[in-house]
Amino acid sequence: MEVTLSKWGNSLGLRIPKNLAAEAGVAAGDVLDLVATPEGIVVKKACKRPRYDLNTLLAGVRDDNRHGAIDLDGPQGRELL
Repeated sequence: MEVTLSKWGNSLGLRIPKNLAAEAGVAAGDVLDLVATPEGIVVKKACKRPRYDLNTLLAGVRDDNRHGAIDLDGPQGRELL
């Protein structure tokens, strides 16, 4: 499908037709990744990265899933212990 780039401030913009957006599963407000390639520009849905909370992660640490101490045979450089 061909679309025409339009000037948008100092940038360029393109409109994604409704039927193509529905087929691709994207909607207004979605975050997309743009990658420049020798053939042109590739547009992909951005991966949603989970937000981690330290307290939640630490709550998952239990005696049965903790590993033992790892002996690294003492300092390897100028570490201070």
